[in-house]
Amino acid sequence: MAFAPDGRLFVRLQGGQVRVIKDGALLSTPFQSLSVDSNGECGLLSSTI
Repeated sequence: MAFAPDGRLFVRLQGGQVRVIKDGALLSTPFQSLSVDSNGECGLLSSTI
């Protein structure tokens, strides 16, 4: 997770999506979707952006 200067919260999910929470609500469209190997402990949770 990381906060932007404008208060948005970026959350990365193991399956490859980066989601945005703005004003306490999850935005319906992912900020970014990446192709990752999400088997086991892989995916975005085991990497750095």
